[in-house]
Amino acid sequence: MILAVICLLLQMSGIHAETKYTLHILDTNDVEVTSYSIEKGSSLEKYLQAHPSEYANMTWGDTSRIPLLYSNAACTVRYDPNSAVTKDLILYVSTVWSINDINLRLIWPKAGQSAGNPGLYPSEHHAAYYPSSYRWLKTADAKVPYTGVFQQGATYYLEAYLYPVEQYGFYTFGNTLKAYINGGQASYTAEPFPSNGIRIVYAVKIDDPVQAFVRRLYNMCLFREPEPAGFQSWSGKLKNKTITAAQTVYGFFNSSEFLNNGFSERDFVETCYEVLMNRAYDLPGLNDWLDALDNGVSRNFVLRGFVGSNEFKALCAKYGIAQGTITLTEPRDQNYGITSFVARCYKKALGRSFDVPGLNTWCKKILAASSKKAEAIKTASDGFFHSAEFKNHNYSNSEYLKRLYRTFLNREPDQEGFADWLKHMQNGMSRDQVLYGFAYSPEFTKLMASYGIK
Repeated sequence: MILAVICLLLQMSGIHAETKYTLHILDTNDVEVTSYSIEKGSSLEKYLQAHPSEYANMTWGDTSRIPLLYSNAACTVRYDPNSAVTKDLILYVSTVWSINDINLRLIWPKAGQSAGNPGLYPSEHHAAYYPSSYRWLKTADAKVPYTGVFQQGATYYLEAYLYPVEQYGFYTFGNTLKAYINGGQASYTAEPFPSNGIRIVYAVKIDDPVQAFVRRLYNMCLFREPEPAGFQSWSGKLKNKTITAAQTVYGFFNSSEFLNNGFSERDFVETCYEVLMNRAYDLPGLNDWLDALDNGVSRNFVLRGFVGSNEFKALCAKYGIAQGTITLTEPRDQNYGITSFVARCYKKALGRSFDVPGLNTWCKKILAASSKKAEAIKTASDGFFHSAEFKNHNYSNSEYLKRLYRTFLNREPDQEGFADWLKHMQNGMSRDQVLYGFAYSPEFTKLMASYGIK
């Protein structure tokens, strides 16, 4: 795209000023395309000087530069004796610019809201057009603006008149013209309007409560407005009661689009508060959920907690939809105590955080066992201390003992006990004998009980 830039240079001959300006048309690389002369004192010169606010950084002098036109072709200048603005030079684009896309954003109206300023504005990519006026109408051909309250499910009409900023750009509006609102389901009609403007009338249907709930999820989870097919699908299923609010939330929070947000654990929990409780987090609650994630449960475990809250129940009642719940399938989400116990074994024995496949495997074994206590002892002792990962560290007897204390007794070694165990090992006691001594100790039994494993 070529940016035509006007350079109005006062031509000097010695100390005597010429009677003309030279109009230089440059491309984006500042290479001159062509040039023309403008008479000093002409109506075009006067008009340019009288409208400096319409041109960025407009000054007059030897180096004046005035950004004026955008075009897909070089600009030309010709005399227009019929111009209402001036009787001399008028700028044109050599190829008429067809406006194919006017992107306007509307702050979406809600049921119960008064029909005031609609908040209509152009996107940054189409900033050449601004609404010079807009108003709500009850019918498309209404003469009087609508100033009442929006009713759910009803259709209202938003009338906008748009004019190009460029005073000398002449455009046509052909069959390819489209205009749309980022903000909701709205049809429109558009037509050329005198003085190179365009009149657009949008038919805007106000959301019913179910649609408002779905739009809220799009806005707050995916940070965008809904696509028509998805919006209708989610809304229809909720209205038909084939899915619940909780299932809808699960669908959004587990969509590839949401997962690709790259949220940290804290970002995720804060989003749960905002979307599902309609408020900011409280610090104790935030920390509890972050601890739960650190202890091994999935984000869906957290999500189920939020959709099961009284605050989400109240939110569902506001939108007139069934609350529902979320079904969790991963072993690590079935028993918080067991999951926390296994996650702790990773940290204390292996010195690292859990991996999800391994965590699910160990949790599944304990959950399926007839004696969860016996399986938990087996997991902590044989599962972790006999693992190849642990053995590959080749710990000394001293370091081996320290990890037993931290894993099974949840404390650092006491001097006397540590010296006694170390002496036994030096005298031939095997590591497994020491391991099972810790695993079957009263202290470890008490520790397992604190996780609900008895």
